[in-house]
Formats: sequence, structure tokens, C-alpha cells
Amino acid sequence: MEHIYQSYTANASSKLNIAEYFNQFERANKQLYTKIPMNKAQLTDLYDSVSINKLDVDEEPAVTGHRRMSPKHEAKKIVNDTDLQTLKLLKEKYMEYLPKIFRPSLKYQSELIVRYNEPIMSGPGAVPGKNMIIFIRVYNPFDYHKKEYPIRRQRISLMHLIGVLDCQTLADLRDKIHCISDLSLSRESSDNPQEYSEVSNRDLYKSSFFYIENTFYNDTRDPTNHDNSLPIREWAEKRNLGPFNIAKMEDTTLGSLVVKFGYPWVYQHQGNCEHLIVFSDARFVARDDDLAIANYPRIYRAKPSKQPSCMICERIVQWVTFDSDRVPHDSFFFCDKCFLSFNYKDNKKIGNFKAYRWPYDPELMKMINNFKSE
Repeated sequence: MEHIYQSYTANASSKLNIAEYFNQFERANKQLYTKIPMNKAQLTDLYDSVSINKLDVDEEPAVTGHRRMSPKHEAKKIVNDTDLQTLKLLKEKYMEYLPKIFRPSLKYQSELIVRYNEPIMSGPGAVPGKNMIIFIRVYNPFDYHKKEYPIRRQRISLMHLIGVLDCQTLADLRDKIHCISDLSLSRESSDNPQEYSEVSNRDLYKSSFFYIENTFYNDTRDPTNHDNSLPIREWAEKRNLGPFNIAKMEDTTLGSLVVKFGYPWVYQHQGNCEHLIVFSDARFVARDDDLAIANYPRIYRAKPSKQPSCMICERIVQWVTFDSDRVPHDSFFFCDKCFLSFNYKDNKKIGNFKAYRWPYDPELMKMINNFKSE
């Protein structure tokens, strides 16, 4: 498909066999160690000789730090007895920022780092310098049905940055992707809200696939799963596109893939919910990483998304109602407490309405809240 989407190859790497690439790197490191034997004293001398302090020249002004300073430092550089109105106003502007938290401009500052309080410590472990972590950026579904006038280019937004070990499979990656369409509950529960089913769409509709490098990797772990790639392959065959290969995602490890880093591929589930995925980085596992394989795949960063609040008390939404004759909006959001107290009396339904459990991912929200509380 590269000949159709050529514009995406500008920022993508060439095709890399992940396992072979790192094997070559490991062999090159071993050759380097054997050819340049050094003791600790020699390594110290080498480090001192290439220190950044060696790059200065005579009469060069001292380094004052990062050029983007905090407002407090910028305000101190302006004298108080100046007659220039520009500097006076600038100092006042800096002083206004002092009570606020100063945060430097970072590339991924809108993404929250996910913290894990109690990682699993038992079981097999990854080997530093041998096993690899592959980082995959999973984006929110692209709403290609949305019609706007004038037509505007829609920007995709990140959902998760997931780290997967090379020995793990695409099925492991698929199970770690938290999407609202998987968490949704399609059962109407207004008559018996206490007995609503915990079965989500993910439990009912398990079919999915990854499309990577002209291959559809289907989830065939459940015998009732469908091959969702079949209609696409039939459509492509009629238009002389392809040929495409098929494989099982549960049998395909990340380390065995041949991919282009920076190129968008597709993850599709729930029939028509499509996510772009991008292999963004890969590296050897380090000693200060979490080495328990059971803790992977893991979400490293998540993009916060706007979530509705309870329209009565502004707590976390757990229910949504439709066609209600007692509220001013047709889709009305409730927390669990307000939903039961407003719509039921003595466990009996008041008025007419339809109620659905609001999709909520307590695992991911707990991890993100751990970050916010630090």
C-alpha cells in the first residue's frame, strides 16, 4: 500500500527486521568490547577528555543555563529603578506569573505519565541488553464520517503510548488497548439497574485485526471470532490492490515483525472502530526498567480526554439516560448515587426513560490519578 500512501513515508524509516537489527547491534557491541579493552582508569581518562567542559574557549562567557528561564529569574534581571516603561511593564508581567506553577515547554507535555503502584515482581524476567521494548503509539479513532462545511482537516489525537517486549505477541498488545467502544455496555438497564450485566462489548465481539506491512493479523483465539479482514481483501482484489497476507496475531511476536518506524498502520475492532498505530521507538531493556515480563505490555503515557460529569453533582459519570420525561436534556449523565436517588423510589422506576451504563475504565483512571496526586 506504500505506493498509494507515499506521503507518509517521508518521516518513516526503512523496513527493519526488529530482531535482526538488534542482533547486529549486539554483535557490533561485542566486537567493540574485544577490540578496545580498557580498565576503569582508562575509561575515566576517556570520559574526561570528551567532557563538554572541554568545548569552551578563552574569554567565553559562562553558561547561564537554559535560555528559557522561569518568570522569577527573568524578573530579577530587570532593575527596579529603570525609567523605561517597556521594562517596567515587562517586570510586572513576569511578577504576575510568580504565584503560578512554571512548566517548561515540552514536546509531550499534554500526555500524562502513567504510574504503577504495585508492579508484579514474580515470574520470568526480561534480560537487560537482550530483550527489547518496542514503543507503539495508539491513536483515537478517526471520525471519517463527520461532515463539516467548510471542510476542515481533522487532527488525530494520541490515546496511549504502550511499551511491549519483543517476546510478546500482537494479541498481548491488543488486550492492552483501552478503547471506549470495547468498554461500552449495549444493554438497556433501566428496569433493573442493580442487576446490570458486567459483560461489555469486548466480551461479546472479540474479532479484531492489525494491518501491518501488507499483512492482516487476525485474532483467532476464540473459535467464534470472524475474519474482519475478509471483506477488505475481497474489495481490494476487485480493484487490483494487494495481494495481502493473513496471519494470527496470537502467534506473531513483536520481535519477529518487519516494519517501518514512524509509518501509520491500522488496528480495527468492534467491526468498524479503527485506530492508527505507529511504531515510534525500540531499545534494549535496561537494568533500571521493570524486568518482570508479567508487567508488560504497559501503558507509559496517556492523553487525557474530556469526560462528562454528573449533571447534578459533577462526580464521575456512571450512567446515561435517554428519552427521559423528567430531565431537560436528552442524554443526561448521572453518577451512580444521583442516578438511583433521582430515578427510583423504593427500588421502583419513576417516569419513562432508557438507561445505559456509561463506559468507564477504572484501571486506567486509577493509574492516571496516581500521577496527578504526586
